[in-house]
Amino acid sequence: MAVLKSIGVQDVMDDIRGPHVRFPPPLMFISMIFIAMAMELVIPLGFNLAEPLHYIALLLPLVGSIALLKIAINFRQKSTHIEPWKPTSTMIVDGIYGVSRNPIYLLFCSYPIGIGFFMGKGWVILSTIPSLVLVYKFAIAPEERYLAAKFGEQYHQYCRKVPRFLLWF
Repeated sequence: MAVLKSIGVQDVMDDIRGPHVRFPPPLMFISMIFIAMAMELVIPLGFNLAEPLHYIALLLPLVGSIALLKIAINFRQKSTHIEPWKPTSTMIVDGIYGVSRNPIYLLFCSYPIGIGFFMGKGWVILSTIPSLVLVYKFAIAPEERYLAAKFGEQYHQYCRKVPRFLLWF
């Protein structure tokens, strides 16, 4: 009942507002990348990679983008919203969602890591950590409350079976 109270029983019943995510998660990552670039100017954590590794690092965001596109197509095929501020019509538990409950946010990590290695900027790589903390606080936690209220025991069983990220934390 506390879960329903925190979201609002009427909101779940009407389900027009979704999980109340107010700030788009991709912007959390982008913001942290910009802050990291500013940190590089103040306290440089630069490094140089050998020429081929330098370009191989760009494969990480490329592969992440392809995987995100595949997930977006899956959401469209299942007629549910991918945007975390919109209501969810169904739980997606197959494919990559059978390995991680938040694969989209994990894939967002491919951008600062890949860009950081490509540019040789340690702060950009490290920006992944505060990005994930922000995403957890302002997106994942509200989503989890919303999904628990909307799908109940089905969602709780899914949570027991599949880790939030890749490990059980």
